[in-house]
Amino acid sequence: GGYFLATPHRVLRHSSTTSSRTSLPIFYNPKLDVVMKPIDHVDELPWERSQEKQWRRKHNKLINSVGENSFKSLARSHPAVFEKHHGDLRILEDGRIVKQ
Repeated sequence: GGYFLATPHRVLRHSSTTSSRTSLPIFYNPKLDVVMKPIDHVDELPWERSQEKQWRRKHNKLINSVGENSFKSLARSHPAVFEKHHGDLRILEDGRIVKQ
């Protein structure tokens, strides 16, 4: 992230609603077995995010397999679920997932 900004999105609850709400966002994703290739001439693309708002992890390997990269994100964002269902695996500091 940084070369192509995501479309801003947010969920607002109508002021007349007093009950809680559940949001189910759906984002378009490619098939999990798709392998992404690097963009040619990436150094020529303008960087669209300010450096102050840089959110990237210091050591974060971008895995070119969409499925593996998605699994990495799931493992990092839900470590207890990852441990419960994938106790034979561990996540490395750079995000790669390997067998214990």
